[in-house]
Amino acid sequence: MLIDTSSQQTTQKIINSRRIINGDQAGMLQLLPYKYQFAEKFFDEMYANSWHPAEVNLNEDAAMWKDENALSAQEREVFSRSLSFVSNLDTVQTYSLMHALARQITAPEIQILVVRQTFEEVIHVLSYNRMIELLGLDPEETYGRYRHDDKLKAKLDYICKSVNEIMVPEFKTGTFENDQIYLEALVNNILLEGLFFYSSFLMFYAIARGNKMLNSARMIGLINRDEATHCALVTNIFNALVSERPELWTADFQDRMITKVKEATELEIAWGRTIIGNGIMGINPDNLTKYVQFLTDLRVKAIGLPAIYNAENPFPWVDDFTQINQELGAFFETTVSRYSQEHPEFEQSSLEW
Repeated sequence: MLIDTSSQQTTQKIINSRRIINGDQAGMLQLLPYKYQFAEKFFDEMYANSWHPAEVNLNEDAAMWKDENALSAQEREVFSRSLSFVSNLDTVQTYSLMHALARQITAPEIQILVVRQTFEEVIHVLSYNRMIELLGLDPEETYGRYRHDDKLKAKLDYICKSVNEIMVPEFKTGTFENDQIYLEALVNNILLEGLFFYSSFLMFYAIARGNKMLNSARMIGLINRDEATHCALVTNIFNALVSERPELWTADFQDRMITKVKEATELEIAWGRTIIGNGIMGINPDNLTKYVQFLTDLRVKAIGLPAIYNAENPFPWVDDFTQINQELGAFFETTVSRYSQEHPEFEQSSLEW
């Protein structure tokens, strides 16, 4: 019996030429054969998590917000400042994915994942817009708070600086220096998706624990689930690139990334502390610091670096909000649901990832 090896040779040729960046690119989204086996599973998970902002009923939250006696002045300040930041951050992330990360990727199965991620970031932008509109908040005050909030502006400036270098049209991977810059951009994206949102997310959940603004927290929980999946996705892309190009992952580069992560951690802690003041709803400067450090350790270990802080999670109750696939009982009464069966292999979509 004759064995036709031509298709096997073609498959092997495609696999060998496919790269995260700097690979052969024919201009067609020829997905098969998959080189990066995680790609199809991630796409299935992201599709399974599909949701629309209108599915979360915010009417009760809107009535509570308009009731002058329903929320304390501190709770209103915490809520509005947190909403300002997350609405700004998802705008930055949407542009970063479209104009920076995506255009350098040459593996088609990774390209479509980043397109899907960009779509989900747009859903988040629409979600914040819906919250602002239905609660009757001033859009200019919410989106433009950074103009008079120095701590917020400092955090946004740091984040924008980290993506601007590869967003310029002239930037192109293909040299050792630029490929390292791109690898660093992936670290920046992991920090954006997996760290910079989280002290603000925490504030929405803390308010909801007091039985207030419950469906706003539900909306944030859905966004949080997406961001955790995005963080896991970019981590997989990062590790695949390091596997392909180990020469980029030098000792000096690793030291610089550890310094970068420490800076980001301190920035996130400082921002969180400005929101809570001396403390609110069981959150104080000390346990907030430990929470951010705990998240940082998760992120650095996932990319092959040692834990920096060896911190434990002081807020295990956060999982009640972020593990959306579980029954949340008393916290929420909404109809948002997954659109397909569970994929148990996707543990990285929760904070336990």
